[in-house]
Amino acid sequence: MSVQLEALADEVFGAAAAQGRAGGESVRRPFGEIVWNRTYPDLFFLNGIEDLVAPNWDAADLEKVVRDAIPAATSYRASSRDPATIAALNPRLIAAGYSSETRVAMVQVSEGEGQGGGYTTVPVRTEKAWGAFEALIHADTQEHGWTDPMRAQLIALYRWRAANTPHHFYLADNGAQTVGHVGLFQHGATAYLHGLYTHPSARRRGAGAALTLAMSAEARALGCDRLTLQCTRDSSLPAYYQRLGFRAVGEKQIWARPIPG
Repeated sequence: MSVQLEALADEVFGAAAAQGRAGGESVRRPFGEIVWNRTYPDLFFLNGIEDLVAPNWDAADLEKVVRDAIPAATSYRASSRDPATIAALNPRLIAAGYSSETRVAMVQVSEGEGQGGGYTTVPVRTEKAWGAFEALIHADTQEHGWTDPMRAQLIALYRWRAANTPHHFYLADNGAQTVGHVGLFQHGATAYLHGLYTHPSARRRGAGAALTLAMSAEARALGCDRLTLQCTRDSSLPAYYQRLGFRAVGEKQIWARPIPG
């Protein structure tokens, strides 16, 4: 990977890590950064080891660190961008029952195709907008099998982020109802897009594209130089975002396994 692409990947994953770290606690160790948030113990993506460099570890090593540092965690979770760690640890963790997912960092380099007309972008600022936003979160998390505590913690987290961090949320409205949502986090000169969701009743009608492309203008209004995101590599999402003008600039590996309770 070129130095320029590596720097862009650092920017994307750095923005993602910064939003996850906000309001929580972290400590750096020789093998990486342990991050946790006592307020939202059921939100697995807020708790774990970031940027792991430990090619000699196995599952037992990872689990001991998580148990000792984050006793309230509900899952073992770690991420790495180190090629040696990924090559050595990935098969060991998969054999131990972990899910393994490759995330792709992407940067918007052009306006892309498909302008997604017919939708209005609504910022989530009023209680009416929050009500519509939370209804979509309920539909989103229900699709993914989340528990009621997880859903309640996610809504509380989003409200906290909107009030205390440079985090903004938006809805897509088709004139009759709100059909999608997205988040935008400002991290220095980088705008990080995440949580894009379209209600099943409105999919394949341009709402997601409309929200994504609207975030380009929102990012510029915030004074950001670029719009970024990350998505699952082994899915249709990289090609989808490429059509919207994004380019892949780097990858990271994420492992997770629920802690038996």
